[in-house]
Amino acid sequence: GAGLELVVLDYPAPSKRGFGTIRLAWKEVPYIEVFTSFTRGDDRPVIALTQRNAEHLYADEVSGILDQVKNDDRQTLELALALEKEKVRILKRQLRQAKSAPTNPSPPEDNITQFLISIEYEFKGSRLQQFAQEKNLAYKKAWNDHYTGFHSLDRLLPESLADDIYTEIETKFPLHFYALRNIMFGFQAFIPSRSHLDLTSKKRSLTNYFFAMIRVRDSNNLIYWAMVGTMAMFNNGALIQHFKNPLIG
Repeated sequence: GAGLELVVLDYPAPSKRGFGTIRLAWKEVPYIEVFTSFTRGDDRPVIALTQRNAEHLYADEVSGILDQVKNDDRQTLELALALEKEKVRILKRQLRQAKSAPTNPSPPEDNITQFLISIEYEFKGSRLQQFAQEKNLAYKKAWNDHYTGFHSLDRLLPESLADDIYTEIETKFPLHFYALRNIMFGFQAFIPSRSHLDLTSKKRSLTNYFFAMIRVRDSNNLIYWAMVGTMAMFNNGALIQHFKNPLIG
């Protein structure tokens, strides 16, 4: 019958009518719709942005890409989508950082104030006075025991008691203890390969410096410790103010 034979490309025609052709009746022609591809040739390059740490750092890069694709609606939209993805990535990173940060961090001034309150609290009440009296009595007893009978010229306090005093200072007055230890001890002092005698000597020195500062606070404290130390320094030929007690380290 009468009609129109349409030759098409890359399209299989219905069977029995031949490949690449379509026969249309005249009454079907008004219903034909023709579509063409938007572009032909190579695919468009994918829009990708460099990862940056803040949104404003994308201004120059986005402006440069936009000048190249502004006549292509599709690539312009792809650029906008890429920018939004980077914004989401930055927000997610900021959210992770916020969750990992301490809650309501205090400013440095508040931290210093809190430290001063805490370190003063260690000496509240009779804690320091009681500690000083106990240690003074320990030196008095060691003095009496040492010179009551015949003893070898050994240290006045046994090593175990000296270690106990060091540990007690750390337990009862931790802020003062660690302030002194950080000043007097280097990081390598606690390495096992270091000399044990060197570490022991520093521990004894810390105890003596702590006792000395207690006496600066009140010269009525630790009288027997001061007396023993001064005698030991005089015996060693040092006619200077006592700062280290060689009898306990």
